[in-house]
Amino acid sequence: MWFKTVHAYRLHGAAAAGIALDTLTSALAEHTHRPVSSAEARRLGWYPPAGRQGTQLVHEIQGHRLLTVLRQERILPASVIREEVEERVAEREATEGRPVPRRDRQAIKEQVIEELLPRAFTRTQRIDMWWDTDRALIAINAASRTRAEEVLDLLRQSLGSLQVTPLAVRQLPSRTMTNWVHQPKIRPAWLRIGEKAVLEDSHGDDGKWSASGIDIDADDTQSVLAPGRQVTRLQIEIDERVTAMLHDDLTLKSIRFADALLDEASQVEDDDDPIMRLETDFALMTGALRECIEQLIDGLGGEADPATEGLSDQWTVRINHDGRVEGIGGSGISAEPQPFGYQNDPLYPEAVRHAGELSKTSVSGIQRHFKIGYNRACHLVEAMEAAGIVTPMDNQGRRRVITTP
Repeated sequence: MWFKTVHAYRLHGAAAAGIALDTLTSALAEHTHRPVSSAEARRLGWYPPAGRQGTQLVHEIQGHRLLTVLRQERILPASVIREEVEERVAEREATEGRPVPRRDRQAIKEQVIEELLPRAFTRTQRIDMWWDTDRALIAINAASRTRAEEVLDLLRQSLGSLQVTPLAVRQLPSRTMTNWVHQPKIRPAWLRIGEKAVLEDSHGDDGKWSASGIDIDADDTQSVLAPGRQVTRLQIEIDERVTAMLHDDLTLKSIRFADALLDEASQVEDDDDPIMRLETDFALMTGALRECIEQLIDGLGGEADPATEGLSDQWTVRINHDGRVEGIGGSGISAEPQPFGYQNDPLYPEAVRHAGELSKTSVSGIQRHFKIGYNRACHLVEAMEAAGIVTPMDNQGRRRVITTP
């Protein structure tokens, strides 16, 4: 039950205001788990968090809700599909005496998958979700962001609508983690740096540098942490309660809880009741994670507001015939063409610095470097152009740096 990974999301709209437990339970009941059929590649459905020992789809304790998804998929090794497709293509080419067109090759591949699916083995994965109704926060214990998004899609389908954005902070996490590594004096009092770190060259030219079992503050380690490398993953301990690998997208992985907390859980009398054990562990875990996430947000400069700082995935962008952004539309934003004021975006100074280091910039380059959405990257580049820092876009979508402020 204890989470190993946390992908955190902020709720907006009606879901943030709160959904009654009965309403939520009824909505989930329409999409409960059933085994994947022979014609399906995968299927997700809600499942009792207590497994076969329970029937409740939602466990709620003091505003914290626990939900569970079962994900089943049929396993078709790519090598098996490829060999079968190549064999059928070769037979057809020998018969017809000509190469098989790409479109026909794709049709053959789809036919192979359809025929092999019923015979494929199935794999089942359990994914737990914690919904903090008081703070409008969702945390998903999934191996990847893709799996977490699948859970959100199922929740959206169950509720009819769902507005969420990945948890975001005002300071670039990789920049803050790099400063923590190089400047021990600026670390928050509740923070202790662990023995693992991953650094990447800021220009993407020098690959990754990974270390385990090191003393970050040792002189020989600091000498290796050359300028220009950004920390993208860092093992941290928060308030002596939770240890985790913090990633630059704010994902927490390899989470370990302090022995004192686990001992506290084990000492609670549950009378061998699996439901009571589940809810006890959940209550203790969420209490620790909630405080740690709040401390982490504060240590990273506070939470960014998607409604005012260009983070919302629901905004739309209008581009004129020259490829220039004319205006944006969305909640609280005028849809009329207007000059941009995204110099106030907390990432703007970092984007300017990045452009200056490369002597050029582009929307896709900003997207990849800062791991942000297209809309926000577009706004940052347009803000730099409006400030006279970069040129208008050329026919390859790039802009040269003219000057830096």
